[in-house]
Amino acid sequence: KDYDIFIEQNKYSVCKIIFEDKVGFGTGFFCEINYQGEIIHAFLTNNHVIDENNLTNFVITLNNDSIVYRSIDIINEKNIKYSDKGLDVTIIELNDVEQKLEKVKFLEIDDNLFSLNSENGYNNRSVYMHQYPKGGEALVSFGLIDIIEENIFLNTCSSEKGSSGSPILDIKTQKLIGIHRGAIREKNRNIGSFLKK
Repeated sequence: KDYDIFIEQNKYSVCKIIFEDKVGFGTGFFCEINYQGEIIHAFLTNNHVIDENNLTNFVITLNNDSIVYRSIDIINEKNIKYSDKGLDVTIIELNDVEQKLEKVKFLEIDDNLFSLNSENGYNNRSVYMHQYPKGGEALVSFGLIDIIEENIFLNTCSSEKGSSGSPILDIKTQKLIGIHRGAIREKNRNIGSFLKK
């Protein structure tokens, strides 16, 4: 029952990414970002899913409705585009949100992330990850944050290939904490980057 609730409440925020010109999958999501005092609407995924040189030729599937977004549709030279290999994140500001993305619900980033660290109790916080593993149906997995190091954290949520770029959300607040980067199989942990940091 709870599983279905989490899928339902994020079905217009999290999407599957399928590439038209190569084999591979990923997950992405839509969120609001406070950029220099102004709220912008953005699409986020991992740098290893979509990097600064690969901003075209992918299909975003939102709630099983396939919509093709290309650079001509959502990106122009005025858009903010940020891609960082070290943090493994790509952020793309969106154009014409109301017209093109009328169904999209933008996730809110947790404002408390500026001050949170392992010393003040963020360890063991319950989180969940909404993902599209192996390019299939939407799934959620639940876990705890248990190791925090600077800009990254480890958690006990489970994942599969294709989940890269998934949002990691706090269960209680339903706010965005970070972005899923991949798994550390020998530790049975997933790694995420804190978005605010």
